[in-house]
Amino acid sequence: MLQDSAIGALAEAILGHHRTGFLIERNSDRRALLRALRRVSPAPAAEFVRINGTHSNAESSAGHLIAAGCDLVVLWQTSMSLADFPDPREIVIPTRIIDAESGERHDTALAHIGRRDRAAILSSGFVADPGTRRRMAIRFQCVVMDNLSSTLARYLARARIPFFVVCAQIDRRSDRWTNRILRWQLRFDSRGLLSTLAWLLFKPRERLVWFSSRAEARTALHYAASLLRECLEDVIQEEAKPERAA
Repeated sequence: MLQDSAIGALAEAILGHHRTGFLIERNSDRRALLRALRRVSPAPAAEFVRINGTHSNAESSAGHLIAAGCDLVVLWQTSMSLADFPDPREIVIPTRIIDAESGERHDTALAHIGRRDRAAILSSGFVADPGTRRRMAIRFQCVVMDNLSSTLARYLARARIPFFVVCAQIDRRSDRWTNRILRWQLRFDSRGLLSTLAWLLFKPRERLVWFSSRAEARTALHYAASLLRECLEDVIQEEAKPERAA
């Protein structure tokens, strides 16, 4: 029916499972997904857990969803690209998760579709050097850089739980400064604080790019939620056709 569409396959999976668990970054994502699911009758059963970006939290959050009876897990988040070709605000739904350190690969619930392999990779964190990013993209034929997907893929593969990853791309121009800010926030020393203040004062362009990109990616995820709602309704209509014909 809708196997040519990644969002369509996600819609079919949600309807075909007992309960779907969503790992989200913001409450606005939860509201968008709830609006999408509530428009369908009967509404699919769903659980939501917020994640904070750490590997241990990702595993514990996934464990909470499994304990709540979820038999499908969806990581719904923004992500920074490792390759040059995805555009900001583009929605990427990988067919495979690759651990860049070990080369370990895990198929998502989209693997059977047969579309071009799109992989979310990295378990060790952000790669600052553009040359290294390019070489990794060529080596693994990957599209998305994300440091949680590989952690979740290993955990869910052990638990034998199918999963999806839905990412909205963030503009790569701000990667360097964003990475510095994230690192300095954990140090809390005088040099880190001064560097952060200098960045805020003298790098307004990168700062504006970062925040505008986050907002644009959030808009893209809301669009993905509305598209998911349409696909859910289409699946229900397709399933009702044989009954009407009979």
